[in-house]
Amino acid sequence: MKAYEVKPGVEFVNGQRVTSKTLRLSEAEARFDLDHGRIRPLRSKGKKPDPKPLPEPATDG
Repeated sequence: MKAYEVKPGVEFVNGQRVTSKTLRLSEAEARFDLDHGRIRPLRSKGKKPDPKPLPEPATDG
């Protein structure tokens, strides 16, 4: 199960009335509403993506 954010103005997701801004659905349950733009995956607040490593500085040789 994954967490999803319900977009403003959406009253039903997965055939059920929305009672919260976030909900947990399986990928199969979420597919239809994702395809129709009613929900979006909720980003985890705890883990940030690893920054890209900086290239090695050029040396004047």
